[in-house]
Amino acid sequence: DKRAWKLVKSDSLILAESANLLLSRVPDKEGRDWLDHATAVRTAGSDLYRSAKKNDFAATRTAFASMLNKCNGCHKQFEEGKHYMRLVPTQPTWGGADKIEVTEFFYYLCPHCYNFEPLLQEWQETKPANVRFVQVPAMWNQILILHARMYFTAEALARNGILDDSAAFHAAVYNEIHRRNNRLTSESAVQSLFERFNVSAEDFDSTWNSFEVDQKLRISADLARRYSVSSTPTVVVNGKYRFGAPEAGSYPKVIEVIDELILRESAR
Repeated sequence: DKRAWKLVKSDSLILAESANLLLSRVPDKEGRDWLDHATAVRTAGSDLYRSAKKNDFAATRTAFASMLNKCNGCHKQFEEGKHYMRLVPTQPTWGGADKIEVTEFFYYLCPHCYNFEPLLQEWQETKPANVRFVQVPAMWNQILILHARMYFTAEALARNGILDDSAAFHAAVYNEIHRRNNRLTSESAVQSLFERFNVSAEDFDSTWNSFEVDQKLRISADLARRYSVSSTPTVVVNGKYRFGAPEAGSYPKVIEVIDELILRESAR
């Protein structure tokens, strides 16, 4: 079919020319990888064109498979078992299946979580519309359970219009612990912090001891168990993939792994 061969040749030339454009715009960061991937794609496009020009079906099929591998290599930088772990079977998520869920397990006393937080906040500002971000506090000892209750109390107060800015409160907790050396180790210390955000003692008490907060603590413990979370910060994407900086390589790389796995889940 001459028309089909013409389409293959046309598309292969477009691919090769796209690679040339990539080669003309090498980023300052990770430029070597960019050059390697772009050169490989250009070569794949050229090989595909030459095979199609000869109407050689077997060679064209081989060149097409090679081109797919090279193109996917640019988008799939991270490997299962190395940069992230697959949870088998897939586990439940906090919310429904209407969105891809990205979950961070953290605790306020964790210095790594504190350092990772700005990157997460920046990522949240541009995350895709089909993604839901959830933070789940770890609860490995009594102080962490206290802080988890504080987190969900703030969440409930904000939803009920009592706490004006839950994000500001979240940031204030981190700053209180890591900058002011106030570890918030008692309920009274936690209540004092809420008072600074104009939460009355009555509203604090009724929410702190509420069924809603208790239920969220139970869900948090269940998800941590299901996901086998043993350190923080740990990220889980859609109940399927678990990883952190040790696997990804760095905190910026964690964000890149998140984005790649979102693309993979979006394509399903």
